[in-house]
Amino acid sequence: EKHLSQVAWYGYNKANGSGNLVKVNGFLNQEGVTVVTAQYDWATATIEQVLSDFNTSLADSENLFDADVSVQPDTYLMASNQYQSLSSRVVPDSGGKTFLKYLEENNIFTTQGKPLTIRGLGRSNGKGVANADRSIIYRRDPSCIQFKCSDVTFLAAQPKDLDIKFPGHYKYQGVWLKRVDSLRYLDHA
Repeated sequence: EKHLSQVAWYGYNKANGSGNLVKVNGFLNQEGVTVVTAQYDWATATIEQVLSDFNTSLADSENLFDADVSVQPDTYLMASNQYQSLSSRVVPDSGGKTFLKYLEENNIFTTQGKPLTIRGLGRSNGKGVANADRSIIYRRDPSCIQFKCSDVTFLAAQPKDLDIKFPGHYKYQGVWLKRVDSLRYLDHA
């Protein structure tokens, strides 16, 4: 399970027996995906600057999917370093509203009545370009993105010294991005 989790999130590069490089993409390192770079450090930026970066990461997605709501992003997995920072900073003159709450209420998707779930993700801290925190904006739908893996099959128990081992096997193909326009990354400053 741990191995499959690693492959699902990060993929891997490995040379096979004949010396050829085998590359399996994970959720955080898909190829051909739009990567937006944040212009501001969210730990010190104003709410207007954070909202600008946040909306920029969503802004042209509508052009990419040509108003096809079946691939429109609906989930925003924010790097937990950024999520924690925004959830603890308070917008001035707001009566105690956090930056995160302000983003949830005022982003360009929400103001147009489009659903957008925002969650924190610790696995994406330092996984962007130049070790930047990476947020993932995507359509949470198996017709857009899917992890392909067969069931784990366990073999007969094999005693070894005082231990009993239960070997198993499975096949996997990594994360299959069916619609490249349904996923994008935001790498933080």
